[in-house]
Amino acid sequence: MNVNIPQLADTLFERTANGSWVVVFKALITTHHLMMYGNERFIQYLASRNTLFNLNNFLDKGAMQGYDMSTFIRRYSRYLNEKALSYRLVAVDFTKMKRGLFAAYNEGVINLLEKYFDMKKNQCKEALEIYKKFLARMTKLSEFLKVAEVSPVSHAPKGPYLALGTGTVAWIVHDDTI
Repeated sequence: MNVNIPQLADTLFERTANGSWVVVFKALITTHHLMMYGNERFIQYLASRNTLFNLNNFLDKGAMQGYDMSTFIRRYSRYLNEKALSYRLVAVDFTKMKRGLFAAYNEGVINLLEKYFDMKKNQCKEALEIYKKFLARMTKLSEFLKVAEVSPVSHAPKGPYLALGTGTVAWIVHDDTI
């Protein structure tokens, strides 16, 4: 099935207007999956939009887990919004970089600083805030790595993994059930 990117994105956005956390969660997972593993034009399209997900007031009162999952839905949608915004500002998806964490952050900030004088005033303010956060995070990361270097760790923790199959997009877009 061939679908153009704006049509696919709009369909996913429409799904997030549903009152069921399950349907909204499926739409968010699919969007995230396409941002990570889909064609780069998808994340470029999302970054070009003025608004993405406006789920700050999302609350599913109908399902047993609705209240608990509504909090997660709101956080997850904010994360995806921030991911698209950062792509818009620096034209880099840090999560796709194969280099070390410091190198990925540094490259993104260098890209941001190179574009700084071509930005509008409100974009400059956002860029400055991103830069301040970058400096604070790098300081915290450096402190964490100092502690991690002296802490003995026998093996990495195991955790749940999320695997998405090839039929995920069709499943999210057309299925309202768990």
